[in-house]
Amino acid sequence: MSLKGPWSPLELDFQSLCHSSNTKQVKIENNSVNSVVLDTEPTAPISRLMIAASVGIQDRSGSVVARDTTMMPSVPGLLPLLAMLFAPKIELRVDLRQTKYTGVLCGLGTAPNEPDLPIYPDHDVEIVFDTNIDDEDIDLVRYK
Repeated sequence: MSLKGPWSPLELDFQSLCHSSNTKQVKIENNSVNSVVLDTEPTAPISRLMIAASVGIQDRSGSVVARDTTMMPSVPGLLPLLAMLFAPKIELRVDLRQTKYTGVLCGLGTAPNEPDLPIYPDHDVEIVFDTNIDDEDIDLVRYK
Protein backbone atom coordinates (compact mmCIF):
# COMPACT_ATOMS: atom_id res chain seq x y z
CA MET A 1 0.00 0.00 0.00
CA SER A 2 1.38 3.43 -0.83
CA LEU A 3 0.51 6.46 1.24
CA LYS A 4 0.06 9.91 -0.24
CA GLY A 5 -0.04 13.29 1.41
CA PRO A 6 -0.16 15.39 3.40
CA TRP A 7 -0.32 18.16 0.83
CA SER A 8 0.74 21.71 1.45
CA PRO A 9 -0.86 24.78 -0.18
CA LEU A 10 2.71 26.07 -0.56
CA GLU A 11 3.75 23.14 -2.75
CA LEU A 12 4.57 24.30 -6.27
CA ASP A 13 3.33 22.74 -9.47
CA PHE A 14 5.34 23.12 -12.65
CA GLN A 15 4.40 23.44 -16.29
CA SER A 16 6.38 23.33 -19.49
CA LEU A 17 7.05 26.54 -21.40
CA CYS A 18 6.89 24.92 -24.87
CA HIS A 19 3.56 24.95 -26.69
CA SER A 20 3.87 21.22 -27.46
CA SER A 21 3.88 20.18 -23.80
CA ASN A 22 2.27 22.98 -21.81
CA THR A 23 -0.94 20.97 -21.36
CA LYS A 24 0.88 17.92 -19.98
CA GLN A 25 1.48 17.36 -16.31
CA VAL A 26 5.08 17.99 -15.27
CA LYS A 27 6.61 15.70 -12.68
CA ILE A 28 9.99 15.93 -11.05
CA GLU A 29 11.87 12.63 -10.75
CA ASN A 30 10.93 11.04 -7.42
CA ASN A 31 14.49 10.69 -6.10
CA SER A 32 15.36 14.30 -7.02
CA VAL A 33 16.11 16.84 -4.33
CA ASN A 34 13.49 19.06 -6.02
CA SER A 35 10.74 16.42 -6.10
CA VAL A 36 8.81 18.59 -3.63
CA VAL A 37 9.29 22.35 -3.82
CA LEU A 38 7.64 24.79 -1.41
CA ASP A 39 6.99 28.40 -2.35
CA THR A 40 8.93 30.58 0.07
CA GLU A 41 7.23 33.74 -1.26
CA PRO A 42 3.60 32.79 -2.05
CA THR A 43 2.44 36.40 -2.49
CA ALA A 44 5.20 37.38 -4.92
CA PRO A 45 3.93 37.76 -8.52
CA ILE A 46 7.19 36.46 -9.98
CA SER A 47 7.25 33.06 -11.68
CA ARG A 48 9.81 30.55 -10.46
CA LEU A 49 12.04 28.82 -12.97
CA MET A 50 13.24 25.25 -12.74
CA ILE A 51 15.85 24.05 -15.21
CA ALA A 52 16.27 20.36 -16.03
CA ALA A 53 19.32 18.70 -17.57
CA SER A 54 17.14 15.91 -18.92
CA VAL A 55 13.46 15.81 -19.87
CA GLY A 56 11.46 12.78 -20.91
CA ILE A 57 7.91 11.55 -21.41
CA GLN A 58 6.47 8.90 -19.07
CA ASP A 59 5.19 5.89 -21.04
CA ARG A 60 1.97 5.24 -19.16
CA SER A 61 0.67 8.71 -18.36
CA GLY A 62 2.34 10.84 -21.03
CA SER A 63 3.53 13.23 -18.31
CA VAL A 64 6.72 15.23 -18.73
CA VAL A 65 9.41 14.03 -16.30
CA ALA A 66 12.25 16.41 -15.38
CA ARG A 67 15.56 14.99 -14.11
CA ASP A 68 18.64 16.64 -12.63
CA THR A 69 16.82 19.86 -11.85
CA THR A 70 17.92 23.19 -10.45
CA MET A 71 15.68 25.88 -8.99
CA MET A 72 16.68 29.33 -10.17
CA PRO A 73 16.40 32.28 -7.80
CA SER A 74 13.21 34.32 -7.81
CA VAL A 75 14.52 37.35 -9.72
CA PRO A 76 12.18 39.59 -11.76
CA GLY A 77 12.99 39.35 -15.46
CA LEU A 78 15.28 36.33 -15.14
CA LEU A 79 13.09 33.97 -17.19
CA PRO A 80 12.60 36.24 -20.22
CA LEU A 81 16.24 37.38 -20.24
CA LEU A 82 17.55 33.79 -20.13
CA ALA A 83 15.12 32.73 -22.84
CA MET A 84 16.12 35.64 -25.09
CA LEU A 85 19.80 34.99 -24.45
CA PHE A 86 19.72 31.35 -25.55
CA ALA A 87 17.00 31.40 -28.24
CA PRO A 88 18.19 31.32 -31.86
CA LYS A 89 15.44 33.79 -32.86
CA ILE A 90 13.17 36.08 -30.84
CA GLU A 91 10.15 38.19 -31.67
CA LEU A 92 9.31 40.93 -29.18
CA ARG A 93 5.70 41.69 -28.22
CA VAL A 94 4.61 45.29 -27.61
CA ASP A 95 1.52 46.94 -26.13
CA LEU A 96 -1.22 48.45 -28.32
CA ARG A 97 0.38 51.92 -28.27
CA GLN A 98 3.79 50.38 -29.04
CA THR A 99 5.37 52.18 -26.10
CA LYS A 100 6.72 49.22 -24.11
CA TYR A 101 7.65 45.58 -24.49
CA THR A 102 5.16 43.14 -22.99
CA GLY A 103 6.68 39.77 -23.86
CA VAL A 104 8.74 37.70 -26.23
CA LEU A 105 8.28 34.72 -28.54
CA CYS A 106 11.40 32.55 -28.59
CA GLY A 107 12.06 29.81 -31.12
CA LEU A 108 14.04 28.62 -34.10
CA GLY A 109 12.68 31.25 -36.48
CA THR A 110 10.81 30.91 -39.75
CA ALA A 111 11.18 28.38 -42.52
CA PRO A 112 13.46 29.61 -45.34
CA ASN A 113 10.99 28.74 -48.08
CA GLU A 114 7.93 29.99 -46.14
CA PRO A 115 8.92 33.13 -44.18
CA ASP A 116 5.47 33.49 -42.59
CA LEU A 117 5.56 30.05 -40.92
CA PRO A 118 7.70 29.05 -37.93
CA ILE A 119 10.04 26.08 -38.31
CA TYR A 120 8.73 24.21 -35.22
CA PRO A 121 5.77 26.15 -33.79
CA ASP A 122 5.10 23.51 -31.12
CA HIS A 123 8.56 24.10 -29.67
CA ASP A 124 8.27 27.90 -29.51
CA VAL A 125 8.06 29.55 -26.10
CA GLU A 126 5.99 32.68 -25.43
CA ILE A 127 6.81 34.57 -22.24
CA VAL A 128 4.97 37.55 -20.76
CA PHE A 129 7.37 39.95 -19.05
CA ASP A 130 7.03 40.15 -15.26
CA THR A 131 9.12 43.33 -15.09
CA ASN A 132 10.00 46.27 -17.30
CA ILE A 133 12.34 45.20 -20.12
CA ASP A 134 13.61 48.14 -22.17
CA ASP A 135 15.81 48.77 -25.21
CA GLU A 136 18.98 48.73 -23.11
CA ASP A 137 18.17 45.20 -21.86
CA ILE A 138 17.40 44.05 -25.41
CA ASP A 139 20.72 45.47 -26.64
CA LEU A 140 22.61 43.63 -23.88
CA VAL A 141 20.98 40.35 -24.95
CA ARG A 142 21.44 40.98 -28.67
CA TYR A 143 25.17 41.72 -28.39
CA LYS A 144 25.97 38.88 -25.99
